[in-house]
Amino acid sequence: MSNPDFVEVAHWFCLRTKPMKERYAAFHLERQGLEAFFPRLRLKKTIRRKYGWVVRPMFPNYLFARLTPLLHLPAARHTIGVTNIVSFHGYPVPIDPDVVGEMQAHAPGAVVTFYPPQELKPGDRVRIKEGPFQGLQGIFERELTGEQRVAILLEAVELAGRMELDRWQVEPA
Repeated sequence: MSNPDFVEVAHWFCLRTKPMKERYAAFHLERQGLEAFFPRLRLKKTIRRKYGWVVRPMFPNYLFARLTPLLHLPAARHTIGVTNIVSFHGYPVPIDPDVVGEMQAHAPGAVVTFYPPQELKPGDRVRIKEGPFQGLQGIFERELTGEQRVAILLEAVELAGRMELDRWQVEPA
C-alpha cells in the first residue's frame, strides 16, 4: 500500500461482518460518513406452508464500503459489526468499481427481487435452455436435494436417458 495514488483515493472494499450484522455494520459505517452498499435478495419462500416474500443478504456476512485507505481503513476495521476487510497477503483488496456499480444499477434500494422459476411437476415437458444440450426436450422427473438440481428424462433421436441439470437450465416446454 505504499502507492500514494492507492492510499489517497477512495476505492470499494469488501468487509466481512459478524453473522447477521451486515445491516448494523452498514449503519455504523454510514454514521462515520462512509458509503456502504449492502445488497439484499428478495425472494419467495415457503413459510409455515404458505408462500411469502423474504429479504436475505445477497452475500451473507459481507458488505461493500467505499473507503480512502489512508483515512478510513483503521476506522472501518474497528466499526461495530465489522470483523475485518477482505485482504490478500495482509493488504486490503479493492473491488473493481464497475462490479459494484453494476450491482447497484440492478438493485434499486439495494434489493434485488428474485422470481423463482415456474413450478415443475413430474411428467411436465421441459426444454433445456442452457448448456451443451440446449434446445433438447425431456420430461421432468423430480427435484434433487441440494443445490437446485433436477432430474429429467431426455428424449432425442438415438439418445434417451436420465440426466441431472441445474434447475435454471430448464424451463417448461
